[in-house]
Amino acid sequence: MSETGPTLAEIATERLRRDIIHGALKPAEKLQLRGLKARYGLGGSPIREALSRLESEGLVTSESQRGFWVAPTSAEDLRDIIRLRQVIEGAALRHSIEHGDEAWEIALVTAFHRLQKIAKQLVERPPGWEESWEARHRAFHMALLAGCESPRMTEQCAKLYAETQRYRRLFLGYEFVAEEIVEEHRRLMQVAVDRDADKAVLDHAAHLALTLDLDAALQLSPSNARGRNVA
Repeated sequence: MSETGPTLAEIATERLRRDIIHGALKPAEKLQLRGLKARYGLGGSPIREALSRLESEGLVTSESQRGFWVAPTSAEDLRDIIRLRQVIEGAALRHSIEHGDEAWEIALVTAFHRLQKIAKQLVERPPGWEESWEARHRAFHMALLAGCESPRMTEQCAKLYAETQRYRRLFLGYEFVAEEIVEEHRRLMQVAVDRDADKAVLDHAAHLALTLDLDAALQLSPSNARGRNVA
């Protein structure tokens, strides 16, 4: 390992986080240290540190003397995450609009353009489309909040986004209308660039709530998911 490269614990954390978010490690699954060591080809110490880090992110749970589990999923948990995102991201968005400079605006418009460029993958679904879409979708939402001038607030937003991402992965198998999703994100981008903080915060909260609407629709009938957005 180079002095400037990632540590073994950072490598373990990233691999575990990816497998949890992508569903390779299932909600409520017991995380056996021996199995994780074999899975990632890493020692026990970096794996334990990674599990502790992911517990602080809400992706892993533990019980004293009993070990670690992938955090379970539930409708109640999703509602809690979305409501907290509405509060924290709403504050970050307001700060971004009030303090973000021209470079922030340019970065946000660029992030939207990059998201728009691959929106058709939601319909065509070429190999690897989930990762491509998720990367650009996350980049857009982080760009929206990047002008808030608070590293701690930005970090919390990123953690909550990752927790939501686990649920969003469950919805990606359903049918979406790319044009509607692009337009939803275009409105968010435009109202932020227009510096209308009050409207932006309200629109952003409504955007996040669409994930809750989709979850409710899927519990009733998967066919109801068509054309809905996932924040």
